Amino acid sequence: MYWSIGLLPFKDDFWSESDNYANPWNSREADPELQTVVSSLIAGPVGPADGLGNLNKTRIMRTCRQDGTLLKPHGPAMNLDSTFKAALADKRALGTASYIGVPSVWGATMSASAAAASAAATSSVSPPSAPPPVHHVLLFANVSAAGYAVELSELLAIEAEARRAPDFSFQFKLKIDSAAASQTASFVAREFYSGEQRLVDAAHPLKVSHAPPPPACASMPGTSSPRKMYCIPFELWTLAPVPAPRAGWVMLGEVDKYVGVSGQRFEGQTSTAKSLSTNVLGSAKEVVSIAMLDCRAKGACASTAALPKLLLVRCVITPSFPTDKNGRARLQCGASCTCA
Repeated sequence: MYWSIGLLPFKDDFWSESDNYANPWNSREADPELQTVVSSLIAGPVGPADGLGNLNKTRIMRTCRQDGTLLKPHGPAMNLDSTFKAALADKRALGTASYIGVPSVWGATMSASAAAASAAATSSVSPPSAPPPVHHVLLFANVSAAGYAVELSELLAIEAEARRAPDFSFQFKLKIDSAAASQTASFVAREFYSGEQRLVDAAHPLKVSHAPPPPACASMPGTSSPRKMYCIPFELWTLAPVPAPRAGWVMLGEVDKYVGVSGQRFEGQTSTAKSLSTNVLGSAKEVVSIAMLDCRAKGACASTAALPKLLLVRCVITPSFPTDKNGRARLQCGASCTCA
């Protein structure tokens, strides 16, 4: 609702660690990982509220660059339209154990930003004439026994809606042709925690199966109500478009950030059938680990079974001048991938 009038929402603060010692409520956070993921995906402020000495640095740093700059999608993740359709199709009685309600499947788009003129001049790279490829991030939480599938058609509809939004044009500093349909025929999907990869196309939607709550939830202290509300199983998937006709380099994004392809990290991405390049932004000496797939060989990314082995590229950010706190590196993939 906030985003519909151009405001970024705030999830509220949260604990990034289960146990905050000596807290006045004698309580604990059952879902610190999910709380941190959701806070990162809403594109607004991220507010860890742990007591001093209790912050989980690993979780918090998955939301931002080393200098604290938040890594954001284009707009806040929100329930997919198909989730409401699924809820309306559920004919079981409200309040019964079998009633599903609105499935918690959220989505947002993300991408590199347009290269600024000054940045392009220092890196000898001209700003691209078209917006960078649009990636997706999907959160599946508390999926029912039937599982949940996201079709390629819905992903393309989400992208089309994003392209019509004024914020998209503003962010890329480009005139977006809202009438132009996406030519993406397939995506490579990668799950954040397991590293599982799948090819998603018209014949193969991204389907996530039901998972029970972790065993530790059964032994949580307190009443049964918190156990129903918390300890929610979830999966986080990043989807990267495969260049048509399923050839070229595919950038899956940062492997240790919830929003793996962000305009706060990547700038001026360009690609051809045989190459890909982009500026990588960050703090001086910051190390950025980027997942790449080489789909140049014929049939290399034609199916899930044919997906090549993940290539992890390590970029070290160098300042433009010795006194700079921030800088950039240049990721270039052709015959191989290098970052300097």
